[in-house]
Amino acid sequence: MWSISVEFLRGVCVATTDSDRTAAEWPPHPARLFMAIAAAYFETREQPESEVDELHRNALEWLEAQSPPTLYASEAGQRQILTVFVPVNDSVKADQLMADKRGRQPRYFPTSLPHEPVLHYVYIQQPPPDVVRGLESLLPEVVRIGHSSSLVTVWLQSDFNRLKTNGNNCGLLEWQCTESRGDGTHKLRVACVGSLAMLEACFNGPAIDEFSVMNSKIVAAKGKAKKQLKQELERKFPNGMPAGLYPIDWRAIYYNHRASEKIELGGTCFDTELLVLSILDGPALGLETTLQLAGALRKKIHDQYPDRKSPEWLGGHQADGAPSTKPHVAIVPLPFVGSQHADGHLLGLAMAFPHHVSKRDRVAELAGMFYQKADAEEDWLVDLELPGFGRLSNAPGLTITMKREVDRVRARALQGSTWSRPARVWETVTPIVLDRYPKQNRVKNRLAWRAEVEQIVAASCRNIDAPEPLRVTVNHNAFISGVPGARSGKTGFPGMPKPGGGGVRFHVHARIEFDQPLCGPVMLGAGRFVGYGLCRPAENTDGRRGPKERADD
Repeated sequence: MWSISVEFLRGVCVATTDSDRTAAEWPPHPARLFMAIAAAYFETREQPESEVDELHRNALEWLEAQSPPTLYASEAGQRQILTVFVPVNDSVKADQLMADKRGRQPRYFPTSLPHEPVLHYVYIQQPPPDVVRGLESLLPEVVRIGHSSSLVTVWLQSDFNRLKTNGNNCGLLEWQCTESRGDGTHKLRVACVGSLAMLEACFNGPAIDEFSVMNSKIVAAKGKAKKQLKQELERKFPNGMPAGLYPIDWRAIYYNHRASEKIELGGTCFDTELLVLSILDGPALGLETTLQLAGALRKKIHDQYPDRKSPEWLGGHQADGAPSTKPHVAIVPLPFVGSQHADGHLLGLAMAFPHHVSKRDRVAELAGMFYQKADAEEDWLVDLELPGFGRLSNAPGLTITMKREVDRVRARALQGSTWSRPARVWETVTPIVLDRYPKQNRVKNRLAWRAEVEQIVAASCRNIDAPEPLRVTVNHNAFISGVPGARSGKTGFPGMPKPGGGGVRFHVHARIEFDQPLCGPVMLGAGRFVGYGLCRPAENTDGRRGPKERADD
């Protein structure tokens, strides 16, 4: 199997359904994909009937003749529909030449926010070599699918089975066409034989070009010749300037969707479902405040219990006060990282639960720390107190208001799948606090010191039930854009204090590579329960497109 894979670069898809201008279309129908590829073909067509033109056209004609593809796409939230009034096209009337003087018409921009920005259109029949060359040349020219704000990158994935084996389809819904209408739940438009010719006819390019040429001749002509040209123009185009037609002659196929086939993947001791708290009110906070925020949230949790004796899975201590030997709740920072303009500011916090804790217990034990406002009864809020927050000794305390997120329409950092989707390579967002101090001298024998630190990080994977990593690379600098360095200082992460005082623990950034995809969330090291050691799936592995890898030096 092979696929045409699409990534929405802005994480949104602005596309309307063919029956309701206020409804968003998700996933984009196969016919919409075909129209986008055809548009790229016509827009980049310089020399008709050339060798390249024939290669591209043959590829499109072969594609339209294929059976309807299977789609792999995630679920998507829907942005609230707002009516936007926009100026109409330019007017010939003097008092309407300026945009603010023209009338306005309502327009709608229905927007889908997919949980995963990558989707796949999977075909069974293998394409001939010349079709592969044509598609590989044409697909990179596709810049949008749907509205012009739906920027995409499109590529041909020659071996989709490899992606499935790597777990890249986990979390995606599988959309398959059905044999009968009664078996389907969604009607999708698909291309068929003749679709390319239909698009060409609807565009009506030759007639529009002829009208423009004749109109130019009329402007340049004079006298009797001008009158004759006008009569000829009216005879050929009695309705005025010809217009393109909306392509409606599409084949409609019923599809059914289900969770895609699961590949047995490894995981950690933490459940993939996170309890997400977004920052609703308060100053902008950076990743370097992780320890303070995690401490404030832990205090808020424990303060609701008499004598601060919370359950072992929540507080991390047994009934006699001894440290728990079982996994317990971990606090996870949710920062804006991993993109070109990322600055590492926190969008919220999350709580990761051990697998053995039921959802009922989670709700029952944590409900007491939330409150609701009369004017927003659907919002579950919690206030975190940060006394003496800041670098100055006389700095006033802060109160951070956070809201429990239950809506799927939210920033990518606040989506659980961002931190738990399967990946072979994981990179630290907050540094890993080493479980023990290295014995090797970093100054005298740096290579031996680095090797020992990598072994310590590898060993910490066993503490969260993760497999032994294939490779570990450590560095003081971050591997992800927007993440501060590991060195303590004005721009780095503060050290995690040792139990009982007496200094801080050593921490490093790391890039961990596993032999098989691993499901998250992944938190490693001695600080994994208080926000340190958080890892994020690397964006440039397992067939996904992303930023170039940073050198591991």
